[in-house]
Amino acid sequence: MEERAKRIVADGLREAGWSPERLAAERKSHPVKVALAARLRSETTMSLRWIAENLKMGAWTHTSYRVGPFTNFRNFEPVMVF
Repeated sequence: MEERAKRIVADGLREAGWSPERLAAERKSHPVKVALAARLRSETTMSLRWIAENLKMGAWTHTSYRVGPFTNFRNFEPVMVF
């Protein structure tokens, strides 16, 4: 499952035109990061801690706060905003 999650992150970065360096440089709650985190939550079983670490979103509790509103909808498809 981790391989799939890493593929989703790589695809999301490519779609947004971001490099791994930019991922680290952008703010923790950037809409691209939140959309990627929501996609990871809906399509994988990766923990919030894993998502927060790999998307450079700070504490897992912050990630939960940002992604939480998107997890209450069935068939939610996060939209990449850039």
